[in-house]
Amino acid sequence: RDWSSDVCSSDLLISFERGAALAEQDQRLTASLRDYGNALRQLQLEVSEAYYNLQLADQLQRIRAAVTRNDTLVRDQVGALKASGLVPRLDLLRAEAALQHSRFRLEQAEALRQSRRQALTNKLNVAFGTMLRAQTTVALQPPWPLALDATLVAGLRNNPALEQLAAERQALLRQADRRNAQLLPRLQLFAAGGGSSDLLTKPVIDLNGCCAESNTRQLASQSADWIAGLRLHWRLFDAGTSAGEIGRAHV
Repeated sequence: RDWSSDVCSSDLLISFERGAALAEQDQRLTASLRDYGNALRQLQLEVSEAYYNLQLADQLQRIRAAVTRNDTLVRDQVGALKASGLVPRLDLLRAEAALQHSRFRLEQAEALRQSRRQALTNKLNVAFGTMLRAQTTVALQPPWPLALDATLVAGLRNNPALEQLAAERQALLRQADRRNAQLLPRLQLFAAGGGSSDLLTKPVIDLNGCCAESNTRQLASQSADWIAGLRLHWRLFDAGTSAGEIGRAHV
């Protein structure tokens, strides 16, 4: 039977690449957080737009319902005048046509409201059978207080999308620093050790004659080796590969 074991350990004493790599990962984490913030703001904007669309659909349905009620009253009045012989039959037909058109537009408004309500339900990811209603009606807002140039500046300030682009740019710059640090020397301390043991199989010797068969004793041997030292890694020439990657990162 044979067995052996190895133990290895190493530690970087001097590495210019490690700091640049940590800075790159930190910038990538910042970019991911900015991406999450931008996605959250986009979701909030989509939910707000869906709610405002539902408000407009509710208001449109109220208007169409009022027009339908008004056309119904007009039709009834024209019908009464026609029964009295004061207006011709053509006026009654016109009132009937206007009423039918108003009813059709009312059905369209109700279908639009149902569609906008379902769109808001999908955005909020609520149960399918849940009925959502806009609690507030459409109201006029005060005029926008900022001028056009001030509005543009306010839109650029604390913008998650721009902050994400800036963080990604910083991550690319840190990546260029890491590529550049690969050309610098790196000193590493290492240690390794191992042990082995050999156990020979017990042989059987058959003796003829007066003696019976005899067995010899088992033979075992053990050994152990240890090594420690310093390893210096210095890339002197890489045919311009690192310089090209650094240039692409800065672009």
